[in-house]
Amino acid sequence: MNVPDDALDALTDRDPRGRDIAAAELGDLLRAKALDPAIATLVVSQLVAAAVNDPTHAVRESALNSILEASIHYHLPLELFTPLLPELTTMDPELLEYTLYLLGSTQDPAAAELIRPFLDHPSVHLGPHLHRRRGRAHQQLRLAGEDRRRQNHSRPGERRTGPGKKHARRMDQLS
Repeated sequence: MNVPDDALDALTDRDPRGRDIAAAELGDLLRAKALDPAIATLVVSQLVAAAVNDPTHAVRESALNSILEASIHYHLPLELFTPLLPELTTMDPELLEYTLYLLGSTQDPAAAELIRPFLDHPSVHLGPHLHRRRGRAHQQLRLAGEDRRRQNHSRPGERRTGPGKKHARRMDQLS
């Protein structure tokens, strides 16, 4: 399914309420997984632009919430969120929560470095709810990195053995 042009156009409406509703409607499409992955990526890029550039807090929040919906159903690369990165240090706690979770949802090991400064940042006063979410995002990244390392060091279907066992097995075969 293609996104109706009027839905994307409404993200730049003069009325903040219209922009807020447009972001929420796009989130509904993303939540329903009604879009092709390439179209979903395009929609998310427009929502990221709204999250960075819109002067209205409610619109930024709706945009980030819709992106969060997309991250559940689509694989979104870290590069898609680079416009958000310069904003991290100035975001209010609520928007920062969304953004850190989105970075973690990419499962890109590079996102761990972006999240790490906020895990115990003294000037950011976030509730325990965010600490749990950030911890889960950090754990997701760690596990994704371990999975990638495992995949890089073994062939599909090959069971990994320690170097001692492999060496002992080779020695047995030679004798």
